[in-house]
Amino acid sequence: MTSSSTPQRSQSSGMPDDPVETAGPEYTVNPRAGGENDVTCAGKYLLIGVPQFAQDPISGNLMTSYLRLGASSTTWEQDPGGWLAAKIHEHGPPGGHLTPDNQEVDTTAETRSPDRVFIDDDRNRVAGVAHGLSKAERLAQSRVIHTRGGWRDHSDGNRITTTYGDKIEVIRGNYKRIVLGRQDEATSSAGWDVSGQIIQDFAYMMPGASVRVEESSNYKDASGNNVWHLQNTMENIVQSTNVAGDFFEYKWGNKHYSYTGSENPTDKGPNSYPRQNPHILEKTWATKIEGYTGSSNKRIPEIYEETWATTVTSKENITTKNEESTVTTATSDTTVTTLTETTKVGAQVSTTFAGAVLDTTFVGAQNSTTIAGGARRHHHRRGDRRGHPQPDRQGQHRDHARRARAVDRRHQARANDRRRQGVEDRRRRGDPDPEQEEGRAERDQHELEAHRVRPDERQDQRDVQDRRAHADAPGHAGVPGNVSSASRERPTC
Repeated sequence: MTSSSTPQRSQSSGMPDDPVETAGPEYTVNPRAGGENDVTCAGKYLLIGVPQFAQDPISGNLMTSYLRLGASSTTWEQDPGGWLAAKIHEHGPPGGHLTPDNQEVDTTAETRSPDRVFIDDDRNRVAGVAHGLSKAERLAQSRVIHTRGGWRDHSDGNRITTTYGDKIEVIRGNYKRIVLGRQDEATSSAGWDVSGQIIQDFAYMMPGASVRVEESSNYKDASGNNVWHLQNTMENIVQSTNVAGDFFEYKWGNKHYSYTGSENPTDKGPNSYPRQNPHILEKTWATKIEGYTGSSNKRIPEIYEETWATTVTSKENITTKNEESTVTTATSDTTVTTLTETTKVGAQVSTTFAGAVLDTTFVGAQNSTTIAGGARRHHHRRGDRRGHPQPDRQGQHRDHARRARAVDRRHQARANDRRRQGVEDRRRRGDPDPEQEEGRAERDQHELEAHRVRPDERQDQRDVQDRRAHADAPGHAGVPGNVSSASRERPTC
C-alpha cells in the first residue's frame, strides 16, 4: 500500500482512486487499516483488515474494515474510525452536581475532559454502595480507555448482527453508547451511560432526560443512610401522551412541591429554554368523582389557599346538591366595591345555630330589595267601667305580629346581604363554601329569636304599665291629690 497523502486504491481492488478533494474526516486518517506494521505498540496484536474494500454508494469514497485483537494501536486516533472513537469524551448525560431542593434543575453540563468517559467518573456516590471506588480510582480506569487494549474493530460501511437464539452479554465494567444520527456533531447525539450501576439516557432534544443521579444528604433511608437523588428534565419540546387503561398512583415522602409558571415570567430562561406562563385547560368526564382531604382520624393540621385573579367566572348546573360543613370557629371578611346578585329559589329553608359569629363587610354600593305579602291592622278600643279606655288586646296582638314581621324582614335582609357578600368573597378567593352561608342563616335565626318577645309576655308588660299609669292619674281613688270627692266617685255603667 502506498503512503501518499491521498489514499490510493489497492492494485487488486479494482476500485478507482479516492477523490483528491476529500469529503469527510475519515480521509485525513492513516490509510493503514487499524495500525498495521505497528512495531512500537506495547504488546502483541492480531490485525485482520480489508482496506479500501469497495466504493461507498452514498459518498463515493473507498471503505475499510478491520479487527484488531491484543495490544492497542499507537496511532488509534489516526486509524480508520479513530475520530469517531474520540467522541466518547465529548457528550453524555449533563452530569454535574445536585441543584438545591425547591429550585428548578440546572441542566448545565459538566466540563468534558479526555480523561473522563463515564458520568460516574465525577459522581458523588452514596457511601458503601457497590464498587466503592474513589473519584481518582475511577478516573484512572477511564484515562486508559483507548490504550488498554483488547478488542478494536471498525467499518466504514454497515454492521449487521443477527442472532436466532439467545444472546447474553456480561460487562463487568461500565458501558456507554453514543448515536450521532447520521451527522458528525457529538453534542447533537443521543445515547445512554451505564456506569456505577446507574443507567442514564441523554438526547439533544431532551437535554438531560436524566440529568444526574447523586447522593443526597437531605434524605435518609429507614436505616439512616443517605439515598440517591434523581434529577430529570424535559425541556424545549412539545409532548403529547395518550393514557388508556387502569392506573394507580401512590406517593409518600416529606415534600411534594409543584410549580406551574412563574410570578416573573420571561420568554427565555437558562440555555434559552422557554419560561412563559402557560394557558392551562382542564376538562374531565367521569362516571364518578371522589375527593378526600384528610379524614376524621387524621386531619390536615393546616390548609392555606390563595387566589389572585382579574376575572373569575364560575358556573354550576346541578340536579341535586348536598353540602355539609362542621366548623368550630368561622371568620369571614369580605370587601366588595359593587355587588349584584340574583337568586331564584322555589323554596328555601335556612337555619343557623352559632355560638359566636364575627362578620365584617365593606360595601361601596349595594342594593337590596325585599318583596313580601301585605298585612292589615285594625284597632278596637273599649272603655272600662271607670270611664278609662280598656286596652284592645286583639289590636295589640296584631301590632306585635306586624312589628315581629318587620323585625323578621330586617334580619332576613341582613342575612341575604351577608350571603351575597360571602358569595362575592368566595368568588374572589376562588374558594366556594356554601356551608358557611348556611351557618350565617342559622345565626340570623338565632339572633331573631333572642330579640323577639312573645306576644303574651309583651301584652302582660303593657297591662302592668297601663294599670300603674291609671292609678297615678289625678282624681283616681286612693291616690293623694287635690281632688273633690265627686271626682272619686265610681262612674255608673
